[in-house]
Amino acid sequence: MFFRKWKQKDQAQFLTHVGLSLEKGYTLSAAIHLQAYQQTEITQRSIDNILRQLSRGTPLADVLYDHEFSKDICSYLYFAEKRGDLAEGFQESGRLLHFRVKQKKTLDRLLRYPLFLLWVFGVMFYIAINHLLPSFQQIYASMALPQPRFIKYLLVFSGHFLSILIFLALFVGCIVSLFLFLKKVISTEKKIALLLWIPVVSSYAKLYLTYLFSLHLGGLLKIGMSVNEALVMMAEQHYQPFFQNEAVMMRATLNQGLTLGEVIKQRSFYLQELAVVISNGNAYGRLGAMLSDYSSVVLKSMEQKIKHSMAVIQPLFFVLFGGLIILLFLAIMLPIFHMIDGI
Repeated sequence: MFFRKWKQKDQAQFLTHVGLSLEKGYTLSAAIHLQAYQQTEITQRSIDNILRQLSRGTPLADVLYDHEFSKDICSYLYFAEKRGDLAEGFQESGRLLHFRVKQKKTLDRLLRYPLFLLWVFGVMFYIAINHLLPSFQQIYASMALPQPRFIKYLLVFSGHFLSILIFLALFVGCIVSLFLFLKKVISTEKKIALLLWIPVVSSYAKLYLTYLFSLHLGGLLKIGMSVNEALVMMAEQHYQPFFQNEAVMMRATLNQGLTLGEVIKQRSFYLQELAVVISNGNAYGRLGAMLSDYSSVVLKSMEQKIKHSMAVIQPLFFVLFGGLIILLFLAIMLPIFHMIDGI
């Protein structure tokens, strides 16, 4: 399908442009059809296929999911369609996808040079271990000089270098296999609980879950739904099983007499301040608006946190590889200095 060949950047532009067209008064079909102009014949056929699916009554989110749009984007458009605000839904999902593309591009740019340094270090290390050190060993033997302890350690390491590489490859393979196995067998809630157990990842996971929950619930409450009705709507969608299960659990807990804020306090998946936002929203009678505005605040906070992390990671890479290169330099030069002292 056409969408399977789309990059996320192109998907984001498509979503944004459809949203802008809807805002100008176009129907959904016309807004999507408008994106086919100045495109290839294959693209036009693919958009015709999307329009054909929509004309048959297939829900919009299902159509986009079939064309490889991510689950969170489909989920957002599902809620946008339910609350009757597709124009904002398309534009907001486009902004979210643009944000993701931007962060991915930043990460790629951040890692490109350190990965190059790692490759250079690997080549230098291979040459030093397999060519320079054996030569030094022969020189020490011919000059009847004792080998430094540092050189002995490196020679032992070089003798087991291939075995170490095989062990590391098997170890990484086992970790990846275990990850793929657990990904299939454990529930979504347990997967997220595992992410929250990882110190660095947990803060980002909480920010993202809080953002999505407040965004979805706030949008539904703003159109006049009660909390219970909004949770029913969240439980009916199937694009995000985690929020589907959360909505079912929250409804059951609310029926026991607890407030939504009290329920959120009991859940470890969200930021603690979300319960405060809900309490304030109920107090002012603007829960939907406050949750929607709070989701924007969380998104900005997440963006700033990622930028800060990026600014820290790259210098750490440089320090690490700088230290490795210095150690490699010492491994090459120390034998030379030692031989000079022995002459």
